[in-house]
Amino acid sequence: MSGTNESESLRFNEPGRFHTTVQCDGCGQCIHVAGDMITFDSSEVFCYLYRQPETPEEVERLKNLELECPMRALRDKADELS
Repeated sequence: MSGTNESESLRFNEPGRFHTTVQCDGCGQCIHVAGDMITFDSSEVFCYLYRQPETPEEVERLKNLELECPMRALRDKADELS
């Protein structure tokens, strides 16, 4: 996306700690790991968080997924604060 910041959060994300950015290319890898929190928008071709994690285990899954995302499009706001 031209003229956008790589870390810009997609407006579809549920507000909270984790978010996907405009870097997401909709590959869907994240849905295989966290389909209970992340979904695919076929009209725009990207994935976004429709709910934030509620348990430490869900947070851990997203933290691991953050490292596995091929586009580095999943972000943790807690990382940005440290």
